[in-house]
Amino acid sequence: MKKKILGIICIFLLAFACLAACGKESPSGGKEQGPVNPGNPGEVINPAEGKEDEDGSDIVENEQDRNERLLKEVKAMLQNISGWDNISYTYEIEVDDSIIVQHYAISGSKIKITMTNDDGTESYTYFDTSNGENIYYMPSEEKAYRSYNESDSLLNESPWAYMALIKDQPIVVAGQEKINGVDCTVVTYSDSNGDYTLWIDPYLALPVRVAFVNLDGTKSVTNFKDISTEELAGKDMTVPENVPIEDIDAL
Repeated sequence: MKKKILGIICIFLLAFACLAACGKESPSGGKEQGPVNPGNPGEVINPAEGKEDEDGSDIVENEQDRNERLLKEVKAMLQNISGWDNISYTYEIEVDDSIIVQHYAISGSKIKITMTNDDGTESYTYFDTSNGENIYYMPSEEKAYRSYNESDSLLNESPWAYMALIKDQPIVVAGQEKINGVDCTVVTYSDSNGDYTLWIDPYLALPVRVAFVNLDGTKSVTNFKDISTEELAGKDMTVPENVPIEDIDAL
Protein backbone atom coordinates (compact mmCIF):
# COMPACT_ATOMS: atom_id res chain seq x y z
CA MET A 1 0.00 0.00 0.00
CA LYS A 2 2.86 2.39 0.80
CA LYS A 3 4.35 1.74 -2.63
CA LYS A 4 0.96 2.54 -4.18
CA ILE A 5 0.73 5.84 -2.28
CA LEU A 6 4.29 6.77 -3.24
CA GLY A 7 3.44 6.00 -6.86
CA ILE A 8 0.38 8.27 -6.76
CA ILE A 9 2.38 11.10 -5.18
CA CYS A 10 5.14 10.73 -7.80
CA ILE A 11 2.57 10.89 -10.61
CA PHE A 12 0.99 13.96 -9.01
CA LEU A 13 4.31 15.78 -8.70
CA LEU A 14 5.32 14.73 -12.22
CA ALA A 15 2.11 16.26 -13.56
CA PHE A 16 3.09 19.62 -12.02
CA ALA A 17 6.57 19.36 -13.50
CA CYS A 18 5.03 18.85 -16.93
CA LEU A 19 2.66 21.79 -16.47
CA ALA A 20 5.50 24.08 -15.43
CA ALA A 21 7.34 23.12 -18.61
CA CYS A 22 4.43 24.30 -20.78
CA GLY A 23 5.46 27.93 -20.49
CA LYS A 24 6.20 30.58 -17.91
CA GLU A 25 4.47 28.86 -17.29
CA SER A 26 -14.86 34.52 -15.99
CA PRO A 27 -17.19 34.30 -17.03
CA SER A 28 -19.60 36.58 -15.18
CA GLY A 29 -22.54 34.23 -15.23
CA GLY A 30 -23.25 34.93 -18.91
CA LYS A 31 -24.00 38.58 -18.25
CA GLU A 32 -22.81 41.01 -20.89
CA GLN A 33 -20.03 43.22 -19.53
CA GLY A 34 -18.24 46.30 -20.77
CA PRO A 35 -14.58 47.12 -20.17
CA VAL A 36 -13.31 48.06 -16.73
CA ASN A 37 -12.74 51.58 -15.56
CA PRO A 38 -8.94 51.97 -16.02
CA GLY A 39 -8.72 53.70 -12.66
CA ASN A 40 -10.62 50.93 -10.92
CA PRO A 41 -10.35 47.47 -12.53
CA GLY A 42 -13.48 45.50 -11.76
CA GLU A 43 -15.79 48.49 -12.28
CA VAL A 44 -17.56 48.04 -15.60
CA ILE A 45 -18.23 50.98 -17.87
CA ASN A 46 -19.87 51.35 -21.26
CA PRO A 47 -17.40 52.86 -23.77
CA ALA A 48 -20.17 53.88 -26.15
CA GLU A 49 -22.28 55.62 -23.53
CA GLY A 50 -22.90 59.24 -24.40
CA LYS A 51 -21.08 58.97 -27.76
CA GLU A 52 -23.32 60.08 -30.59
CA ASP A 53 -22.78 61.50 -34.04
CA GLU A 54 -24.06 64.98 -34.94
CA ASP A 55 -27.29 63.48 -36.25
CA GLY A 56 -27.89 61.72 -32.91
CA SER A 57 -26.97 58.23 -34.14
CA ASP A 58 -24.56 56.05 -32.16
CA ILE A 59 -20.92 56.20 -33.16
CA VAL A 60 -19.61 52.84 -34.37
CA GLU A 61 -15.92 52.17 -33.74
CA ASN A 62 -13.79 50.87 -36.56
CA GLU A 63 -11.50 47.92 -35.86
CA GLN A 64 -8.36 50.01 -35.42
CA ASP A 65 -9.98 52.42 -32.96
CA ARG A 66 -11.51 49.54 -31.03
CA ASN A 67 -8.21 47.70 -30.71
CA GLU A 68 -6.40 50.86 -29.63
CA ARG A 69 -9.04 51.43 -26.94
CA LEU A 70 -8.84 47.81 -25.79
CA LEU A 71 -5.04 48.01 -25.63
CA LYS A 72 -5.24 51.05 -23.33
CA GLU A 73 -7.74 49.24 -21.12
CA VAL A 74 -5.57 46.12 -20.85
CA LYS A 75 -2.49 48.20 -20.02
CA ALA A 76 -4.49 49.94 -17.28
CA MET A 77 -5.42 46.52 -15.85
CA LEU A 78 -1.77 45.43 -15.94
CA GLN A 79 -0.61 48.46 -14.00
CA ASN A 80 -3.02 47.54 -11.20
CA ILE A 81 -2.29 43.83 -10.89
CA SER A 82 -0.86 42.36 -7.73
CA GLY A 83 -0.51 38.89 -6.24
CA TRP A 84 -3.88 37.60 -5.11
CA ASP A 85 -3.92 36.08 -1.62
CA ASN A 86 -7.55 35.03 -1.77
CA ILE A 87 -8.88 33.34 -4.90
CA SER A 88 -10.33 30.05 -6.08
CA TYR A 89 -10.74 28.70 -9.61
CA THR A 90 -10.93 25.54 -11.66
CA TYR A 91 -7.81 24.94 -13.75
CA GLU A 92 -8.33 22.93 -16.94
CA ILE A 93 -5.44 22.33 -19.31
CA GLU A 94 -5.49 20.51 -22.64
CA VAL A 95 -2.17 19.21 -23.99
CA ASP A 96 -2.32 16.99 -27.08
CA ASP A 97 -5.11 14.51 -26.30
CA SER A 98 -4.90 14.82 -22.51
CA ILE A 99 -7.00 17.00 -20.21
CA ILE A 100 -6.08 17.72 -16.60
CA VAL A 101 -8.68 19.33 -14.34
CA GLN A 102 -7.88 20.62 -10.85
CA HIS A 103 -9.56 23.00 -8.45
CA TYR A 104 -7.33 25.58 -6.75
CA ALA A 105 -8.10 27.49 -3.55
CA ILE A 106 -5.49 30.02 -2.42
CA SER A 107 -5.60 31.86 0.89
CA GLY A 108 -2.45 33.69 1.94
CA SER A 109 0.45 31.23 1.88
CA LYS A 110 -1.85 28.20 1.74
CA ILE A 111 -2.87 26.41 -1.46
CA LYS A 112 -5.37 23.57 -1.66
CA ILE A 113 -5.64 21.51 -4.84
CA THR A 114 -8.52 19.12 -5.37
CA MET A 115 -8.28 16.34 -7.95
CA THR A 116 -10.96 13.85 -8.99
CA ASN A 117 -9.57 10.34 -9.43
CA ASP A 118 -10.55 7.83 -12.12
CA ASP A 119 -12.85 6.03 -9.68
CA GLY A 120 -14.73 9.26 -8.88
CA THR A 121 -13.16 9.82 -5.45
CA GLU A 122 -11.32 13.02 -4.60
CA SER A 123 -7.80 13.54 -3.34
CA TYR A 124 -6.31 16.71 -1.91
CA THR A 125 -2.91 18.29 -1.82
CA TYR A 126 -2.15 21.10 0.62
CA PHE A 127 0.83 23.40 0.02
CA ASP A 128 2.21 26.02 2.34
CA THR A 129 4.49 28.38 0.43
CA SER A 130 5.83 29.85 3.67
CA ASN A 131 7.70 26.66 4.60
CA GLY A 132 7.51 24.39 1.53
CA GLU A 133 5.28 21.82 3.25
CA ASN A 134 3.29 19.58 0.88
CA ILE A 135 0.66 17.22 2.28
CA TYR A 136 -1.12 14.67 0.10
CA TYR A 137 -4.40 13.36 1.49
CA MET A 138 -6.65 10.66 0.07
CA PRO A 139 -9.68 10.21 2.36
CA SER A 140 -10.08 6.56 1.36
CA GLU A 141 -6.65 5.81 2.87
CA GLU A 142 -7.50 7.60 6.14
CA LYS A 143 -3.96 8.94 6.26
CA ALA A 144 -1.98 11.87 4.83
CA TYR A 145 1.61 11.94 3.57
CA ARG A 146 3.98 14.89 3.94
CA SER A 147 7.01 16.04 1.99
CA TYR A 148 8.78 19.36 1.45
CA ASN A 149 9.26 21.21 -1.82
CA GLU A 150 10.12 24.91 -1.83
CA SER A 151 9.36 25.39 -5.53
CA ASP A 152 6.77 28.07 -6.27
CA SER A 153 6.04 26.72 -9.79
CA LEU A 154 2.42 26.00 -8.81
CA LEU A 155 1.63 29.70 -8.94
CA ASN A 156 3.13 30.03 -12.44
CA GLU A 157 -0.13 28.64 -13.82
CA SER A 158 -2.47 31.00 -11.98
CA PRO A 159 -4.57 33.66 -13.80
CA TRP A 160 -2.65 36.62 -12.36
CA ALA A 161 0.72 35.00 -13.18
CA TYR A 162 -0.14 35.31 -16.86
CA MET A 163 -1.08 38.95 -16.36
CA ALA A 164 2.27 39.51 -14.65
CA LEU A 165 3.96 37.75 -17.58
CA ILE A 166 2.71 40.28 -20.14
CA LYS A 167 3.04 43.36 -17.97
CA ASP A 168 5.31 45.98 -19.60
CA GLN A 169 5.70 43.68 -22.63
CA PRO A 170 4.95 44.50 -26.31
CA ILE A 171 1.49 42.94 -26.40
CA VAL A 172 -0.88 43.11 -29.37
CA VAL A 173 -4.68 43.25 -29.17
CA ALA A 174 -6.33 40.96 -31.70
CA GLY A 175 -9.93 41.99 -31.12
CA GLN A 176 -12.61 40.46 -28.94
CA GLU A 177 -14.18 37.02 -28.61
CA LYS A 178 -17.10 35.84 -26.52
CA ILE A 179 -16.40 33.23 -23.85
CA ASN A 180 -19.48 32.16 -21.93
CA GLY A 181 -21.32 35.27 -23.03
CA VAL A 182 -18.58 37.74 -22.07
CA ASP A 183 -16.74 39.85 -24.66
CA CYS A 184 -13.15 39.02 -23.74
CA THR A 185 -10.20 40.98 -25.08
CA VAL A 186 -7.82 38.78 -27.08
CA VAL A 187 -4.15 39.62 -26.46
CA THR A 188 -1.10 38.03 -28.08
CA TYR A 189 2.50 38.00 -26.88
CA SER A 190 5.69 36.14 -27.83
CA ASP A 191 8.93 35.49 -25.95
CA SER A 192 11.82 33.03 -26.00
CA ASN A 193 9.52 30.25 -24.80
CA GLY A 194 6.89 30.55 -27.53
CA ASP A 195 3.65 32.32 -28.46
CA TYR A 196 0.86 33.18 -26.02
CA THR A 197 -2.76 34.18 -26.62
CA LEU A 198 -4.81 35.41 -23.65
CA TRP A 199 -8.57 35.94 -23.47
CA ILE A 200 -9.00 38.56 -20.75
CA ASP A 201 -12.33 39.02 -19.00
CA PRO A 202 -12.69 42.82 -18.67
CA TYR A 203 -14.86 42.50 -15.57
CA LEU A 204 -12.48 40.20 -13.68
CA ALA A 205 -9.37 41.84 -15.18
CA LEU A 206 -7.96 38.30 -15.47
CA PRO A 207 -7.55 35.81 -18.32
CA VAL A 208 -10.15 33.06 -18.54
CA ARG A 209 -8.28 31.24 -21.31
CA VAL A 210 -4.61 31.00 -22.32
CA ALA A 211 -3.26 29.26 -25.42
CA PHE A 212 0.46 28.57 -25.62
CA VAL A 213 2.47 27.26 -28.58
CA ASN A 214 5.95 26.07 -27.68
CA LEU A 215 8.94 26.51 -29.99
CA ASP A 216 8.63 22.86 -31.01
CA GLY A 217 5.01 23.39 -32.03
CA THR A 218 3.43 21.77 -28.96
CA LYS A 219 0.18 23.53 -28.11
CA SER A 220 -1.66 23.74 -24.81
CA VAL A 221 -4.91 25.47 -23.93
CA THR A 222 -5.67 26.44 -20.34
CA ASN A 223 -9.12 27.46 -19.16
CA PHE A 224 -9.71 29.19 -15.83
CA LYS A 225 -13.28 28.60 -14.73
CA ASP A 226 -15.45 29.48 -11.73
CA ILE A 227 -13.07 32.25 -10.65
CA SER A 228 -14.05 33.63 -7.25
CA THR A 229 -12.47 35.97 -4.73
CA GLU A 230 -14.80 34.96 -1.91
CA GLU A 231 -13.08 34.86 1.48
CA LEU A 232 -11.38 31.46 1.92
CA ALA A 233 -9.60 31.85 5.26
CA GLY A 234 -10.43 28.91 7.52
CA LYS A 235 -12.40 27.03 4.85
CA ASP A 236 -10.79 23.57 4.79
CA MET A 237 -7.38 24.91 3.80
CA THR A 238 -5.59 22.33 5.95
CA VAL A 239 -5.82 18.57 6.51
CA PRO A 240 -8.60 17.59 8.96
CA GLU A 241 -7.23 17.49 12.52
CA ASN A 242 -8.12 13.82 13.09
CA VAL A 243 -6.10 12.61 10.08
CA PRO A 244 -2.66 11.16 10.94
CA ILE A 245 0.21 12.55 8.86
CA GLU A 246 3.22 10.41 7.96
CA ASP A 247 6.45 11.84 6.56
CA ILE A 248 7.40 10.33 3.21
CA ASP A 249 11.06 10.14 4.26
CA ALA A 250 10.00 7.76 7.01
CA LEU A 251 8.31 5.30 4.64
